[in-house]
Amino acid sequence: MKIIDLPPNNNAIKQTADLLLESFGKPEAWPTIESALEEVRESVADGRISRVAVDGDQTTLGGIDLYPDVYQHIKTIQNLRRHPYEFYQKLGYVIVGVLPDANGLGKPDIFMAKKVSL
Repeated sequence: MKIIDLPPNNNAIKQTADLLLESFGKPEAWPTIESALEEVRESVADGRISRVAVDGDQTTLGGIDLYPDVYQHIKTIQNLRRHPYEFYQKLGYVIVGVLPDANGLGKPDIFMAKKVSL
């Protein structure tokens, strides 16, 4: 997997919007190419950091019903196909939650956070 800064050029924006629509397009997320383009353009606006990591990533949280014990699934998460959550853990991030079915049935979002010291 390769993680790169998303350049704010039209070609990269269009390719990223296409990926959003292809991977996650649905009425609740990005139902049209225009909505996906708007999301990507906002992510590359001045003062924002936008990165892209696309691969067939999967964890043991995917493809299953996480209810009723979401926390038990988080505690026993395993990386099946190079999901980037382990990369972020190496940088000091921890999993602080999961939103089951955020991207369709069996496709959760994993939320990670890191304490920032000033």
